[in-house]
Parts: sequence; C-alpha cells; structure tokens
Amino acid sequence: MISGLQVEIGDWELGIGDWELGIGDWGLGIGNWELEFGKNLAQSPVPSP
Repeated sequence: MISGLQVEIGDWELGIGDWELGIGDWGLGIGNWELEFGKNLAQSPVPSP
C-alpha cells in the first residue's frame, strides 16, 4: 500500500511512501537511506540490510 505519492517534474523528483527518486541532481532515497549522484558525484555509503 502506498502511504504517500509525490511527483515533481523540473529537477525530477518521484516520492512513493518513504521512497524518493530524483533525476537531475540525482537523489535516490529508500526509507532513511539516501544515495546522491550530483555535481559533486558524491555517493553515501549504504549498509546491507
């Protein structure tokens, strides 16, 4: 069941529940986790579940 749905087109952000996918500055968030590939090309470390 989808608890929340958010779609923003511009810098491109898609949010479903706790999921967030952004294409532009590139952000992918699952729950409280977040991956970002952007101008700094920095990637956050993601632990295994």
